[in-house]
Amino acid sequence: MSIRIQNSVQLRRLLEERKSAPVILYFKAEWNRDCTCLHEPVETTASNYSDHIPIVSIDIDACPDVALQYSVKTTPHFKLLVQGVEEHSFTGKNLKSLQEMVTKALQSIIIFDENVYSAGVFTWS
Repeated sequence: MSIRIQNSVQLRRLLEERKSAPVILYFKAEWNRDCTCLHEPVETTASNYSDHIPIVSIDIDACPDVALQYSVKTTPHFKLLVQGVEEHSFTGKNLKSLQEMVTKALQSIIIFDENVYSAGVFTWS
């Protein structure tokens, strides 16, 4: 299930907690037909990857300041943040692009883990 954000403070806290991990921001509007069509696939994707990649659902009418902060002008709009930096984004009802974004997010986890191990942060006994 996606994480529903009600305000910018909630989003800031979540991003601080997940600063070393990927996060997908899903900007939507309840009145937008494409967003309505995407509800089930987004929720299924969020459930399937909830252990690794949170999908944060942001209603642009309820959180206009967050939409403005991320320069979102139309919905549906997706942004992939990796370690707090935007790595990829797309607009529209495109399930293939959502899957590609999830794949990029998973790859960023693998790359991060490899960098941690190669930096000697973890050692094997």
